[in-house]
Amino acid sequence: MGWYLIFVTCFFSFPIARTTILVGPKSAVYPEGSNVTLQCLAERTNRIVWEDVNDNTVIFIDKEKNTEKVKFDNFVISNGEDNFSLTIVNAELSDEGFYACEEGDESRSANVTIEAGPDLSIHVLVPENRTITEDERVFVLCKAEGAKPAVRLKLKFGDNEWIESNNTITNEGLHFTTETRVAHRVTRADTTVTCQATGQVSIPPSTTMSSMNVLHKPACVIELGTDLAECQCVSNPAVSTYSWYVNGELQSTDPSLRIHEYIPANITCLASNEVGISPLTSRYVSLTDLQSDASTKDVVIIISVIAAVIVCAIVIGVILIIVYKQSKRESTFLERL
Repeated sequence: MGWYLIFVTCFFSFPIARTTILVGPKSAVYPEGSNVTLQCLAERTNRIVWEDVNDNTVIFIDKEKNTEKVKFDNFVISNGEDNFSLTIVNAELSDEGFYACEEGDESRSANVTIEAGPDLSIHVLVPENRTITEDERVFVLCKAEGAKPAVRLKLKFGDNEWIESNNTITNEGLHFTTETRVAHRVTRADTTVTCQATGQVSIPPSTTMSSMNVLHKPACVIELGTDLAECQCVSNPAVSTYSWYVNGELQSTDPSLRIHEYIPANITCLASNEVGISPLTSRYVSLTDLQSDASTKDVVIIISVIAAVIVCAIVIGVILIIVYKQSKRESTFLERL
């Protein structure tokens, strides 16, 4: 019994430590311009103090502002009774730092990191007033300015794969500028160039796109109709001249050629613009080619006519059934009278 009393006396002779700050702030990364909230939920027994540790400044004591420094004009505290959370409104890069919520001997702190997104631009480096022609080698410069931290850049042309080249980074106070330069031999499909910036935590990858007017000579195919052959071309700028050859002899300079009078024959289409002349596009055309094309169209027409007749027959049948039922009802009614 004596040992039991000694144990109880010793057990209750030591005070139990009690945590008064229930929820403290957490370190995180935030984008510039966002509202940063640092939590501090406490069962207050002493004064609650918010401190900028780096600046060695007490910002708030309980709910009262304790500093007149302009730097802290955008700092506000929660209105809740036990909620002493601190909010940095429209956070700037200068708000980055180490902040502590303190109550008596207890302290909870967090490191606030602010990121700034990049301002992206693309420059296609060609001599002034020069156009870009297919197979020409061009230099493209992508620049990301005003970022924090520095970003990584990559480029792509059209729908091709991303190109990752060397990045040059320069420091300008709190901000960084990143540049990358790529040499590329353009194709007619390279109508756009895209630059993407990555490498930030709170800011998603950002992209910018610039269009490229790539001039190229025509690329053509011959399409057959029932009586016409058409020279269909992809060209930038537009085709200026067409030339149709039948069995090696020039027959027409129109976009299409009436071919019934020539078949069977080898026909060739050439097209040109200010960039150059298209590759030779030739095709052997026989009467069978035209008949098969015409037959296909005839089949489509026949099927359409048959479908229309069937639909009309169904509609007429439905109308006759309705009329028959209506007349039968009327005759039954008259018989009853």
